[in-house]
Amino acid sequence: MNLLNRLGNGNRLGRFKTGAAYTRRSLRFQRQHPALVGLALVQVILAIAGLLGLIVLGFYEQQASGLLDPVFLVCLVGVYFVISIYTTLMNALITGYVFAIEMGSPTPITTALGQVRRQFWTLLSYGLLAASVLSVIRIVVGWLRGKAIVGDMVATVFEMTALGAWYAATVYAVPVLLLEERLSLRGAISKSASILQDSKWTYMGMATAWPVVIGFIVLGIALLFLIGGPRGVLSAVIAIVSGVVVYRAFNAIFRAYLYGEVAGPFNIDPE
Repeated sequence: MNLLNRLGNGNRLGRFKTGAAYTRRSLRFQRQHPALVGLALVQVILAIAGLLGLIVLGFYEQQASGLLDPVFLVCLVGVYFVISIYTTLMNALITGYVFAIEMGSPTPITTALGQVRRQFWTLLSYGLLAASVLSVIRIVVGWLRGKAIVGDMVATVFEMTALGAWYAATVYAVPVLLLEERLSLRGAISKSASILQDSKWTYMGMATAWPVVIGFIVLGIALLFLIGGPRGVLSAVIAIVSGVVVYRAFNAIFRAYLYGEVAGPFNIDPE
């Protein structure tokens, strides 16, 4: 364990400061390797396309026979599957790239692609599981919203709780699946949850990156009013999307670093 990890062995404030140190380290790594921003940009563009698909499904749901309409269910799982797969693969590629650089690989992209290729079917299985979980949550939320006695509030509480629990259980799932090839899918999720339990206060240190995102949002709003018209709207959208892209890349890098410290020594084949 390095100095940053030793700093976090004290109180909660110390661990939070360690997370803040990892935040700075992750943002610095991102500036030094702009290719990762390109990967995050592709991820965000595909995510927007997936979101539009979900919106279209929402309109279809209103016209169809309900949540149990076969076409709706197939399309819902399909959209979530596509979103989960490319998100998982992109995060895996960024994670592999970070570890390749830190391990001194002369060809980090090749090393990262090799890792993703070796674990492709495991990552694909994880994507299918994530799609199934998200689809079930979406269906249950829709069912709850249709109950007059329950109302939207209970549905919203359930949705936030279920999504929060899934995120907490899988926050380190991609690094674990990518780098610990002997673990099963169930074992990887269990270990991911265990790592978060050990590092939750350090993980909260990533909140110190939010001023960067807020800065992009403020810039977008400023451009909207300063330029005005269609060009102002376009400039605002570009600024805000840029902030999302930067944060997506940072998030994957941060989790890779934190996993490497909490999980202990790791070994990456430089070939």
